[in-house]
Amino acid sequence: MNKISIFMAAAALAVGITSCETDKEPVYHAPTTFILQAPENADAPVDLKAGNIFSLNCTRPDYGYQAVTNYTVLISLTDDFTKTEEVEPIKATSPEMTFDDATISKAICNLLGYDDDNHPETFDYEKVWFRAVAQIAGIESSLIESNDIVFAQIKPFYPAPAESFLYTPGNTNGWNQLNSQYLLSNNNTNYAGYAVLDEGGFKFSTGTDWNNGTNYGKADQPGKLSDAGSAGNLSVDKKGLYWCEVDIKKLSYTTTLCSTYGLVGDAVGGWNNSVELTPSADFLTWEGNIEFGSGEFKFRANNDWALNLGTDLTNLQWNYGGANPGNIPSPGTGTYHVVLSFAKLPYSATITKI
Repeated sequence: MNKISIFMAAAALAVGITSCETDKEPVYHAPTTFILQAPENADAPVDLKAGNIFSLNCTRPDYGYQAVTNYTVLISLTDDFTKTEEVEPIKATSPEMTFDDATISKAICNLLGYDDDNHPETFDYEKVWFRAVAQIAGIESSLIESNDIVFAQIKPFYPAPAESFLYTPGNTNGWNQLNSQYLLSNNNTNYAGYAVLDEGGFKFSTGTDWNNGTNYGKADQPGKLSDAGSAGNLSVDKKGLYWCEVDIKKLSYTTTLCSTYGLVGDAVGGWNNSVELTPSADFLTWEGNIEFGSGEFKFRANNDWALNLGTDLTNLQWNYGGANPGNIPSPGTGTYHVVLSFAKLPYSATITKI
């Protein structure tokens, strides 16, 4: 009996020693391998566009434990990286790196020597090299650079100064920023645009997911916003297409329901009453068969001039900030199928003869 007890005690001691060894704190070590993965389409033409997302993936450096790692990317127009631009992804701690196309494009423009006062309207394709950089904040020896990859053909654009987006995640888009409609700003303060909203709630967000940027929700007063993490959801009375205006400095906003959207002008019967279009179930497209004559027309909401669109069918301009969109010429006498789209920026319309 005593022999059994001694044996059990020895076994327990051995288990205890093993457990202590297992529970030791992980030991940091400098990484030796860090790989930036080349996408399959690296040789295909890539046209950067405002509002689109550019993606790169890299491995996680091995620091001996799961460390919070910050990632950036160096961009160069030469394979020796003598001149570079460093850009930070939307979520700086994820190896699945995403960037606004405008961020990548601006870096390329900087390398080409262009600025706000000196840049072309259209660009040629450029060969562009990328190198990832990883580091644990505050640990100098943790810095490591990846291999280089090259995209054979990237066409940049020059982003409008201070252009930025405000996303509208909510019940109508699965609370997903990138699936929502975007509001546009040219001063990073005042945002405007159309969004589909409903009673299920929504928020305004500067980030492309919930882990980055600032989210704006319900405040104590109507028409006011809160940027507190605990802020509740905003809401509207009914589902529909809304014109939204947001001031993130004053923390204020307005939403205007577009009960109708239609055409008005001497090309469609006169400038007094709109010819209404029919909305789709998701309110992102409005369409109808319209009888056109000679003259001009515009699109407008609620049979009123407060919200109207014009100038260019492929890039419809709106009357915000004192702007007055131009009239659109009639496509010619006859019946046409008109489709007005708010699915993405820029808003657009197609007119097809029946």
